[in-house]
Amino acid sequence: PCQCNNERYYYGENAFSAEIDFPEELLSQTVHWEECEFFYSGKMWRNPECADITVPLYWENPEGETMTIQVKRSRSLLKTTKQIWFLDGGPGYAGTAGILNFYRTNSLWDWTMDLYTLDHRGTGNSNRLGCPDQEAEDSEEGYKISDNEWYACIDYLEVNYNLDAFTATQAAKDVGFVVELLKEEDKEVFVQGHSYGTYLGHRYAQIFPDQSDGLILDSVVPSVCSGFDRMDILINDVAKDFFDICKEDEFCKSKMGDDPWEKADEIFKNFKEGHCKEVSESGLTPELLQLIAFGSLDLWYLRIILPALYYRIDRCSEKDINALKYLVDNFLPPFLEPPPTRQFSEALLNHIGLSEMMSDNPISSEVMEEIDKTLLATGHFSYKKLQLLEKGWPTYEVDEYYQQWASQDVPILMLNSNLDQRTPLDEARIAEENLTGPNQYFIEIPNANHGVMFSSPVKNIFAPDCGIQIVLDFIEDPLEEPNTSCLDNLMLVPINFQGNPLLALGVFGTWDLWDNGINTTLSDDQISLIEKEAEKILRDLRQQRP
Repeated sequence: PCQCNNERYYYGENAFSAEIDFPEELLSQTVHWEECEFFYSGKMWRNPECADITVPLYWENPEGETMTIQVKRSRSLLKTTKQIWFLDGGPGYAGTAGILNFYRTNSLWDWTMDLYTLDHRGTGNSNRLGCPDQEAEDSEEGYKISDNEWYACIDYLEVNYNLDAFTATQAAKDVGFVVELLKEEDKEVFVQGHSYGTYLGHRYAQIFPDQSDGLILDSVVPSVCSGFDRMDILINDVAKDFFDICKEDEFCKSKMGDDPWEKADEIFKNFKEGHCKEVSESGLTPELLQLIAFGSLDLWYLRIILPALYYRIDRCSEKDINALKYLVDNFLPPFLEPPPTRQFSEALLNHIGLSEMMSDNPISSEVMEEIDKTLLATGHFSYKKLQLLEKGWPTYEVDEYYQQWASQDVPILMLNSNLDQRTPLDEARIAEENLTGPNQYFIEIPNANHGVMFSSPVKNIFAPDCGIQIVLDFIEDPLEEPNTSCLDNLMLVPINFQGNPLLALGVFGTWDLWDNGINTTLSDDQISLIEKEAEKILRDLRQQRP
């Protein structure tokens, strides 16, 4: 269980003042915008621009050493009334790399916005924290740093970076500065955070309570109990919640029994003990099965494969074995391949996570590793991060904003799903319990995933996702409770556990998620169409994977 400081202070009256504390020399700098591209998607009809902005290395010494951070914007072709600033997650993801999805979800539905984002310090093109030798193509795991390489990487980071400058608070002050620098007359300003970006956005609101017109937190990382060291336990808890929904579904229960979670756990234990060894010998190890459970539960259109996957392992017929080998040989390689970017910084993820996103009394890595072996769904994340802490990761001292809360006067919209593994609902509700001002709203989106703006489709296929509708209504008037009527029209309620032939063909190479019969009434043209659609599903999964 999480143990956190119960003392609360709401920042507001004595917070950092943009008008007073930003040096005129920084505010008067010339910003040179150059046309750039949406991340690996070429140019579109509304091309973005990029600029490098000078900021202090330490905001406590604004006249001292400086660094540059990169900002990207995509301006509307129409007369605009709003600036929306997007803060990406991680920690470690670069906003300028993630802006394309943000563009798709926001600007396509509201053309009165100018969209802005930045690579927060330590990511992307903002002095990214990295270790060249350990991230080289010929290193142990290519650009991904292996467990064995972290010792040398830590030494490199300590020698080549001022690591105590790469904190959530320093990054939040960067946000406040660039907003102040680039704000325009008669345009409202909203700051929108996704995942860790909600933690960063909340820190920004603590420091700059009056600068923006509203704050949007999609998939909330609370100011306390953010669970960096307990992530895999939280993931597994949400997996159980998903199987409990299966228990209430007549079709799923007919396949998995009265207690699908208990059945899946039994199947997993049997699999580890050698049941259906033909599958494990083909590459579907118990450790990989745990990872598949974690990855599939992250996507609303893919998670329904999970009960069927356990069902097939349990039945283990010849056709099931072939279907599971198809999964290993055809579906998993592109799905599990690392994203083609070096913008992300795992070093920054470790640095901020281990410094200020831990439980008060984290358990040992040895204990967590033993727990990890028993979980049905895990990213094998927590015990490895705890190992880094025990290896002596150079954490920084937390400051006065740590485990505290923004002013009750800041308009805040918080969105979270009950099936979010990365920011579980129970953890997110800590923010709901503490941010209770008159214009602070917490809205649960049933059965969505992490990033509800990306994962809350409605039955009207021509309408934006429910999360987007709620956000747009909040932006229209942050002092009025947002319209949530779209919750009555969610495509994800109820969940369809039967699936469809397109998904089954893409994942298992069969026409059915659960069974192996082929529908012989399909014509050659229909089969060709299904195969093309299956390819599209796989392509979309790779592009939209968080």
